Amino acid sequence: MVLHPINRPRPGGDSPLLSRGSVVEYEQHGQPILSVVLEDQRGKWLIQTERDETPSLAAERLFLLQGSTVPPGLSREQRVAALRQLSRSANELAEELSLEEAWSTFESGRGGLSVKEIASTLFPDPAPVQILAVRRALLKDRVFFRRSKESFDRRTDDEVSEGRAAALAAAEEEREREELIAAIVARLTSKDGGRENPLPKAIEILEGGAAFGSNSPEGKIAFPLLDLIEERSGIRIEGRAEDRCFRLLERIGHFDRDFDLNLIRSGRSARFPQEVEQEAEALRERFVPLLNASERALVTGLSFTIDAEETRDADDALTLEKLADGYRLGIHISDVAFVVPEGSACDIEARRRATSVYTPDYTLSMFPRSLAEGTLSLQEGERRAVMSFYAEILPSGEVRKRWIERRELVVSRRLSYDFVDQVLSVPPHDELSTALHELWRLAGLIEASRVSRDAIQFNRRELNPTLKNGTIELVESGEDLPARKLISEMMIFANETAALFGKERSVPLLYRGQEPPEGDILKAAERFPEGPAKEYFMRGQMKRSEVDYIPRAHAGLGVDAYIQGTSPIRRYGDLLNQRQLAIALSGGAPTIESLKEIYSALEGSLDQANYLQRLRGRYFIQRYLQQEKLEVVEGVIVKAEAGRALVELSQTLTIHPFYLRSGSDGAGRVGETVKLAVERNNPRREQLVLREIES
Repeated sequence: MVLHPINRPRPGGDSPLLSRGSVVEYEQHGQPILSVVLEDQRGKWLIQTERDETPSLAAERLFLLQGSTVPPGLSREQRVAALRQLSRSANELAEELSLEEAWSTFESGRGGLSVKEIASTLFPDPAPVQILAVRRALLKDRVFFRRSKESFDRRTDDEVSEGRAAALAAAEEEREREELIAAIVARLTSKDGGRENPLPKAIEILEGGAAFGSNSPEGKIAFPLLDLIEERSGIRIEGRAEDRCFRLLERIGHFDRDFDLNLIRSGRSARFPQEVEQEAEALRERFVPLLNASERALVTGLSFTIDAEETRDADDALTLEKLADGYRLGIHISDVAFVVPEGSACDIEARRRATSVYTPDYTLSMFPRSLAEGTLSLQEGERRAVMSFYAEILPSGEVRKRWIERRELVVSRRLSYDFVDQVLSVPPHDELSTALHELWRLAGLIEASRVSRDAIQFNRRELNPTLKNGTIELVESGEDLPARKLISEMMIFANETAALFGKERSVPLLYRGQEPPEGDILKAAERFPEGPAKEYFMRGQMKRSEVDYIPRAHAGLGVDAYIQGTSPIRRYGDLLNQRQLAIALSGGAPTIESLKEIYSALEGSLDQANYLQRLRGRYFIQRYLQQEKLEVVEGVIVKAEAGRALVELSQTLTIHPFYLRSGSDGAGRVGETVKLAVERNNPRREQLVLREIES
C-alpha cells in the first residue's frame, strides 16, 4: 500500500511491478500530480495525469501507489475523472490529519521512516487513499518530519518549535497566495474583467516570475502559482514560463504590452516609501518659514525659465540686467541643499536612486513629486530658494567678473522652447523679447570663446521616441535650435563658473575632465564622407570624460574647469556639488572624504539608471519598427572591420550591428548606404537582427 520509487527495491522486499493502469504520482514545481501509466516507452513511462496531460517521465520521478489501479477499458475522460476523484479524496483527508499525533509516537531522532510506518500510527490498516493522504501531508509538512529521499525523519523538539513559527509565517503566505489566486481568477472569468477591485500585494510574485525567468528563486515561487491559476480558471496560456506570467498579468490589466520588466529587475519604482512621502510633505510645509528665517536677498528684475512644454521639475532660471558697459547675467539654480537636509529620509532615497530616469512611457523622479515638481521646482510666481551664478560680461563677450550667491527668486515667466524659438525668429519688441535676443547673442559669444579654446562641436541629429495617444512618434531632439542651444550654453557657463570658484578656493568638488583626442581628428575625419560615418568616427576619437576631485581641463567643452551642478533636482552628483559650494559660501571648509565615499556609492546606481534609460529608448525604437511594419530598412554603414559592421538607420537615426551580405567583409564600405532586411525584432528580449540585402 505504500508509495515506492518504481525503479528501486522496497526495503526488505522485491521491486514492485509497474504495469498499464498502475496509479503513480510525481511532483512538478513542488506539487504532487496523480497519474495512471499508459505504456512503457523504452526506459520512460507514458502517463496520463489528473490534469489530462500525457508526459513521458523517467522512472526515478515516479512513485507507485500499490493496491490502486485504474480499470482497463476506460476512456480518456473517465481515467481523468477517476484520478481526480482519488486526488480530491486524498487532499480532503490530508487536511484532517494530525501529523503531530504521528510525530509523538516516535522517539526523538528516529529516522528512515516509511510513509506506511507513519500512516500506520494514524490508521490501523491504511488503504491506498489513506497512504496517499499521509504522503501528501508529509510533502507539505515543515514542522514534524523531514524528507530524506524516499523516507522521512522525525524532527527534534527544538526543530518543531522553530517549525511551528515558520509554519505560521508560511500559512500567512499561503493565505496571501490564495487571496491573489481568487482575485486573478475573478478577473479572468468576470464578464466585465473585474478590474474595479485592486490586486493584492502578492501580485509581486508573478511580477518576479515574468522578470527573472524559470531558473530564478522568484520563478520557482511564481510558476506553481501560475499553474494553479490556470487550473482554477480553466484558461490556458501558452509559451515559456516567464512569457506566460507576463501574458497573464497583461490579460488581467496589471501590465500593458509595453510594461518594462527592467523596473522589477532593477528594483526601481515611481512610488516612494511612505516615510519619504511624509517627510517631503513636512519639508513643503516648513519651507516658507525656513526661507523667511534665512533673510536671503531677492533676485530683482525680469526672470524666466525655459523648458520643454511638459517639464514640471524646473531647476534653472535666467536673468539679464543691462549695465552701463555690458550685462549682469544671472543663472539661478534651485537650492535643493537648502530645502533637503543631508541624511534625511528624502536625501537617503535620492542618494539610492542617484538620478531621475526619463523614458517615453514613465518617469522615475529622484525626489517625490511634491518636492521635484513643487517645493524645489522654480514655478512662476512662487518664492523659491536658489543658488545664483552671476557674471558681468562686456558686449564683446569678455567675462569681467564671476561670483556665486544664495538668494530668493520669484520667477516672472515660464517659457517653452517653442515659444522662445518663435521670439528669436523675429525682431525684439518688448522687455522679454529684448532680453531673450541679448541672451542669444551672449550665448553665441560664449560658445565662440569655447571654440577658440579648441572645444569640439558635434551636430548629430537624434530622434527621440515619444508616445501620443498610444502611437509611437519619433521627434527630433532639436538640440541645434536656438532655445535649446541658448540654455545649453548658459548651463555650461554656470557649471564652469562653479568649477572656477572651487578651483580658486581649493574646494573639493566632483570635477569633470576630458583629455584632448590624439592628433587632429578633423583632419583624420576628412577621409570619410559628410554624414553619419564621419560623425561616428569623430565621436569615437574622443576620450571619455572622467570624474576627479581636483580641477581638470575639459577638452571637449573647451573650459579650464568644469562640474555638473545645474540639475540638483534630477542628479544627486549635482546636489553633492551644491552642498560643497554652500559650505564654502558660508565660510566653512568642505571635506573631500565624505564626497569620495558618497560618490563611490552612487556610481553603480548611476550606471544602472543610464542602462535602464538607454534600453527603454531602444525598446521603443524597435516597437516603432513593428508599428510601421518595416520589414526592410536602409541606413549608412558607420563602421566595418574584421567582419563587424554597424549601421545608422535612416528611419530612426540609431546605430545597430548587422550582417553583411555574403562575400563582403565591409572593407572600404564605410559611408555607403545599404538596404537591410529585418529578420527578427523582439523588443522585450532586446533582439534586433538585420541582414544586408541587394539594393
